[in-house]
Amino acid sequence: MKSVNTIILIVGLLRAEICRAYYKDDCKEEIELLESLGSEIWLETKCTTDQPMGPPWVCGWLDINHCIGLSADKKLIYQKDGNFGEHCQGCGFYEDDPTVMTCECLLRTDPNGVQVWEAAEIDTDYIISTDRATGFTKCFDYTGKKCPTPPTIA
Repeated sequence: MKSVNTIILIVGLLRAEICRAYYKDDCKEEIELLESLGSEIWLETKCTTDQPMGPPWVCGWLDINHCIGLSADKKLIYQKDGNFGEHCQGCGFYEDDPTVMTCECLLRTDPNGVQVWEAAEIDTDYIISTDRATGFTKCFDYTGKKCPTPPTIA
């Protein structure tokens, strides 16, 4: 039985590496979060492209609410149109790992009406990829927009 578990673990690890999106490899110039009014949280990237378009990179914005959600136990998860920004704030990336995003997310409201927040994190490199033709980041079937057109704030 032990060898069967080992094989399953190895296959699982290989599958995780194959599925990794690796936008970090194409977006070395800059990866930054821009929080706007409401729940929109935009990822600003400068990524390389296969097309000659001026500089060696293209600036783009991706609303990562289309990529990440919040699970029932208040963990950040990969979810199409998850809208995690409705329940999380103060998001940012670690300096030593610029694709791991950390946020303060609303855990619960106690009986006295006091909101309890908790840190949550997720590695965005597993869900966000780069469209090599345009240089824009994307997740699921949503593709980001070109800079410097500012994101629409409702």
